[in-house]
Amino acid sequence: MICEGTEQPCDRNCLMGDCFALGQYPQLWFFTTEHLPPELAAVSQPFAELARKMTADALAGVKTARLENAAAIPVEATEGLRHLLAAKDCAVRAAVVAQGKV
Repeated sequence: MICEGTEQPCDRNCLMGDCFALGQYPQLWFFTTEHLPPELAAVSQPFAELARKMTADALAGVKTARLENAAAIPVEATEGLRHLLAAKDCAVRAAVVAQGKV
């Protein structure tokens, strides 16, 4: 696998092959789905995709924003990821309850 941003071969299990975004936003590890059973991974996957899009957009925004606005982008993206993670956790817990596993 080639990692986006570095264009180097990846020997790690990076989220969707993006080691650079993972280095900038380590919260992305919490959006992996490989450890979940398939029915819970299906619930979690849309959140992982949105997290990846959010970080890609934030990284692109920092490159194109005016200097006085650029500093706010990573802070807001991190806060957004924190809220998205909480929503993902709630959705997965709701699916566990709905499946009668609790």
